[in-house]
Amino acid sequence: MEGMGVFLCFMALCHSASTLQLTGPSVHTARLGSDARVPCLVTVDNPPVDPEHITIVWFHQDKEILSYDKSVRTTSPRYSLSTEELGAGTGDLTITNIQIPDGGMYKCSVTYRSETKEKEIRLDVGAPPQVRITGNTGVKNNESVLSCSVTGFYPIDIDIRWFRDGERLKENVIVGDFQRNPDRTYNVTSTLTITPTEEDKKRTYSCRVQQEYLPKLHQEDIDLVYKEGPSAGIIATGIIVPMAILLIAGVLWWRINQRRKASGKFIVRDIKGPPKLIDGEETTLYCTVDNSPENLCVTWLIRRAGQEEEEIQTSQMRGHSEEEKESLLDTSYVIRSQPEGRQYSSSLSFIPHIQRHRDVTFICRGVSHPHKEEKKYHCRIIYVRPKLSPPVMRRLLDSGEMKYLLSLEKFYPKSIKVIWTCGVGAIDNVLSSTDSSSNNPDRTYNVSSEVTIPEERHKDPGFRVRVTWDHEAMEEAESRELTMRDPEYTWTPVVGEIEIPPIFHDSKATMWCKISGYFPDAVTVRWIRSPDQSTKLYEEIDAVFIPKTIPKKETDNTYTCTATLTITPTLGTHQGAEYICLVDHPSLEKPIEKRTGRLQVYAKPHMLAPIEITMAASSRVQFSLTLQKFYPKDITISWKWKDSNGLESLLSPQQTFTTQDNNITYNVTSVVQIPVYPFRDPQMKIIVEWKHESMETPETRELSIRDLPWRPHVGSISVPNLEDGKEATLTCDISGYFPDLLSIAWFTKMDGDLTALPIESSRKDGTYKMSHKEKKQKNNTYCCEASLTFTPIISSDRGSEIICRVEHPSLERPIERSTAPLHIVLKGKAKRGTREDVISSPEAPPDNPARTNNVPSVVTNPADRYKDPGVRLQRSVRESAKVYENKTKMANTPHFKTLSR
Repeated sequence: MEGMGVFLCFMALCHSASTLQLTGPSVHTARLGSDARVPCLVTVDNPPVDPEHITIVWFHQDKEILSYDKSVRTTSPRYSLSTEELGAGTGDLTITNIQIPDGGMYKCSVTYRSETKEKEIRLDVGAPPQVRITGNTGVKNNESVLSCSVTGFYPIDIDIRWFRDGERLKENVIVGDFQRNPDRTYNVTSTLTITPTEEDKKRTYSCRVQQEYLPKLHQEDIDLVYKEGPSAGIIATGIIVPMAILLIAGVLWWRINQRRKASGKFIVRDIKGPPKLIDGEETTLYCTVDNSPENLCVTWLIRRAGQEEEEIQTSQMRGHSEEEKESLLDTSYVIRSQPEGRQYSSSLSFIPHIQRHRDVTFICRGVSHPHKEEKKYHCRIIYVRPKLSPPVMRRLLDSGEMKYLLSLEKFYPKSIKVIWTCGVGAIDNVLSSTDSSSNNPDRTYNVSSEVTIPEERHKDPGFRVRVTWDHEAMEEAESRELTMRDPEYTWTPVVGEIEIPPIFHDSKATMWCKISGYFPDAVTVRWIRSPDQSTKLYEEIDAVFIPKTIPKKETDNTYTCTATLTITPTLGTHQGAEYICLVDHPSLEKPIEKRTGRLQVYAKPHMLAPIEITMAASSRVQFSLTLQKFYPKDITISWKWKDSNGLESLLSPQQTFTTQDNNITYNVTSVVQIPVYPFRDPQMKIIVEWKHESMETPETRELSIRDLPWRPHVGSISVPNLEDGKEATLTCDISGYFPDLLSIAWFTKMDGDLTALPIESSRKDGTYKMSHKEKKQKNNTYCCEASLTFTPIISSDRGSEIICRVEHPSLERPIERSTAPLHIVLKGKAKRGTREDVISSPEAPPDNPARTNNVPSVVTNPADRYKDPGVRLQRSVRESAKVYENKTKMANTPHFKTLSR
């Protein structure tokens, strides 16, 4: 049965276990200003997910921003998580009003039934551009500028092209410098310079923009507003000579053409093409045939090195739309042919590829039987533009320098120029770089170029690094400029929340916050107090301002430091104040701000004097506790007494509050009165406890009957003259004690042996009788006279001592009083020289520095006794271990010293 129980328990555990999995895309995109959900899908073996057993923590750039453990806690109201969707396994992070700094790596950490999994998701944030063309007026034969303004886009990569009636324009196109907006988006302007002619009246100019966050190509069109230039009379002189030259050339061309028409021959003009064939960019070759007969057939052929020429097989098309151009593949060819009277035009459009078209010859052949004529176009070089992949990288080195790395891939030919510059403002210092190149299987090349720049150069917020590269395949050089305020710069300070200790009135307190992950070591810290933003706390007399501790260099070569502020707060000045820590760094547009929130200043209650114990009316004992200088006023003080059986009884105190420190802090006196009967239990305890917001734990005081100030005062034993066989009474006065729980015992001591005397016992030669009469005094304490009545016998009692022992609950140990060794004379036989009278002297043992005791003994003897020449004064000294602190015992035998007259 036990084995079956274990098996069932094991099966239950297996059933409750759940294998945790996190799924979702590794990259997610969002548009600037939108609301986005960073996906994290939770799956378990036994769905649905139980929200009571799941914990989710979201991190952004390794900093915790949201957590869920039965409730959601976030560092910003922009972050949220839907608890209603947790059962379906949706742990998505929702971010409202996405901004560019929200981009980067996010991590979803999920713990479910003691199993933990993590998943990283990269959030790419982008913004599509706004496009607008300005300057639509053109003056005939005068240069005019069209501007295409592209604004508010991110990331910086963008393609801007100009077209005229669908034909791309590459000449006279300039792309300006990229300008950065406060929200980290970019603006740029591209201009096109034209010289309008009569034909431009009906032409349409277009600015086409392509960017990854545009759903499709965006094109803005503009119809040119055409204006006539200066009058013909003004410019006639300037055009007469060119017109004459053109007229002569036209006549000559007409004569040649007429001769060829008469002979029936046609002319194939040289193939016209772009000056450079760029890999991946559509190109068109143009072939024109003059004096074309009606039966003319024009074909395009291709000949690769070492191979026979072959005709390009494709359908001839009368037109070629922009959509068809965009859809051309590098393996496709499109031919357009168009006869225009005696002239025949044919074009071949294709996308060059370095491997497929290098050293290829295109042939345009015209055939009209029996005549054949052709022209050739040799593709000697296919240029490949360098691709920037990945973006310019930065890396921190152990030496404290920063390395910048540019990687350009798959370009041809090999020759490329890379220049690095850096500086502040308009200053550009050329840097020496280390370059290395490599070959690709497709005959293209790669190059890596890197520079290292010392840390000190980066401490100026205006410091920038620019890398420029130029290549034969590029229309113009490209460049990238990097600053420490780029969104991609990852070593900006991470400032933790301000750690605030408990703040107590008139006690120093140090607030601090950790600053980490920054480079270079150029953090500055300011502390200010709100609402006066100009108040610098280090100007306060009571503040010790330490901007930051000595920075520590971490293993990733970033820095970490701690900003601290020590103040001595007072309730009058600092109650409700808010402190702000401003952390600035060259990588920040504005300082990072961390706030303490409104401070709560406390003052701990102080017990400056012990609990006061006094006697109240009706024999009640009063206990008074006074606590001083605390804030706020609310305080809890409870009294109770507990008997020897552990039973407790609560007491109702009376409390009186007063103010101190100019009515800022408070004092309180708590008073209770306890009747006499609980004190009859010697184990009874009085317990008082107080609690206050400023205290981590309550404080208590415990009192017992031994803390009462009313302890018994025991006087000396009064001894009469003792005669053999004659009854005598010894007395001892006891006073000032409370409560009336006194215990008295009598002892006899002979030769060091202590014997307790019974309360009443008989012996053949006498009886001991003990008594004490107790009465209450005006101050409600008690007093009594203890007495011992017995009949002394010389044979048994002479030389012995009588001891009175007094015990009371307020005493740690009993109080004892002792007589001198008893001197007993024969009844009726006291004679000169034989009579012995005992004279008592008070004991007053003062302490001395040697921790021994001096005992002065003074007696008074009547003068008439010295009339007898035989009178003697004998002193007996016996030391008691109770009297002397060193507890050195003298011999039990008394020490006698006899003095004569």
